[in-house]
Formats: sequence, structure tokens, C-alpha cells
Amino acid sequence: MVSTGFKSIDQYAQGLHDGAFIVVGARPGIGKTCLGLAIAQRVAKEGTVLFFSMEMSASELMERTLSSVACVSLTHMRERKLSPDELASLYSAQGELEERDLRFIDNPNMSVMALKSKVRQHARRFPLALVVVDYLQLMTLGQRAENRREEVSMMSRQLKSLAREVGVPIIALSQLNRMSTFDGTKPDISQLKESGSLEQDADQCWILSWPKMKEFGGAKSITLDIAKNRHGPLGEVDLIWVPQYTRVEE
Repeated sequence: MVSTGFKSIDQYAQGLHDGAFIVVGARPGIGKTCLGLAIAQRVAKEGTVLFFSMEMSASELMERTLSSVACVSLTHMRERKLSPDELASLYSAQGELEERDLRFIDNPNMSVMALKSKVRQHARRFPLALVVVDYLQLMTLGQRAENRREEVSMMSRQLKSLAREVGVPIIALSQLNRMSTFDGTKPDISQLKESGSLEQDADQCWILSWPKMKEFGGAKSITLDIAKNRHGPLGEVDLIWVPQYTRVEE
């Protein structure tokens, strides 16, 4: 078991258990990738972390991670408009990240079979601490299925099986279905997109939302609802998301 790096989350989740399958659901633009990156870079202090992305390139993910650790504006980084203090912070953050084993694997056409193969290869060679998948609905099954719902269900079961096989926690980020964006209410576990089996397969389900609509100088108050938990109690955790730095904080 390893810590998420967030004391408030660990209070409920009891850390990331070996072999656990954790689903993190959110509407678009709420910060699920930022949360996944935040946990990944913190856990990478303890062992190898594999971050699979079907949405962003490895260079984009590294940019976001540097921005988060250094607390330097991602826009300033991309526009090369950095002050001496920002440059110093980036160099310091780069040094920190070089001491962590965080590996980005980007492939927009990643199949669950290819992902399983890569995880097994790394598990034989390195002390794996965590696998993150961003995000589940962009992955393919790699074999025929009757419909998309069945395909997502089969991928969910295979990820759960893989987590137990290699004895490593797997966090799968997931979109919520479109209906969750229309009524203005807080999303719940039943709105995980394209599959009811995600809720059934997961050892833990975390639903990330922005129900309070509070902002603090550009930072946003978001809520992590631990809606299913085989390892501890249910509850809500208040976090701060800073889009400028692509950073999530306690």
C-alpha cells in the first residue's frame, strides 16, 4: 500500500492498496487528469508509476507536471515568458522530478491488451507502485464486442484482473455520461459513462465535481466524493484545483 500524497483522501481511502482497481469519474473540465497527475508524481517517490494517456502526448503531460510541481503558469511556459524566479522554480522542479520514476506512455489507439502487455513487462523489471489510465473510454478492447457498453465492461474487468495479477493499484479515469451535465445537480456513481460494470468492478469509486462553484483568486474549490470504498468509509474531501498551474492541493 502507498499513500496518495493527499492526507485528506488517505483518511477515507486508506491509501492505494496493492491490487486495487480505482475508478475516478468526472465531467469534462473538472480536473480529473490533474488529479491523476498529482497522485502519480507523488507516488513516483516510492516506486515506478506508469501513466497511460490516450488524450495527451508525453511532452504535454510532462509540461503539466512541471507546471504543477514548480507552481509556474503553464501559459508562461508555453509562451516562453518566464521571469528569473519562474525559471529557478522550474529548474528546481525538474531536479525533483528526475528523482522520481514517473513514466508517460502516450498512444491514442491504445488497446487494453497492449496496456496489459506493457504493465506486465514493466512489472517484471521495476518495482511498480501505481498505474494510471487516462482515460478509460478512449481505450479500445482490441477484440470484437457486441456494443460499446459491453466493450467498456470487458475493459473494466480486464483492468481489475490486471491489478490483482501484478499486485499494483490501478487508477482508471472515466468520463460521466452526458445526462450528468444537464440538470445542474451533483454527479453520482450511477453516471459513469457507458458501463454499469465500472461501479461493480471498482474497489473504490471517486467522483470529482465542482458543486460549490467557489473561486479563490483563480483557484477553484472541488469536491472528491468517495462513493464506493471496500477498504474504508465513504465521505467527501474538499480539494483546491489551480488551473493556472494544473495543480490540485489539499
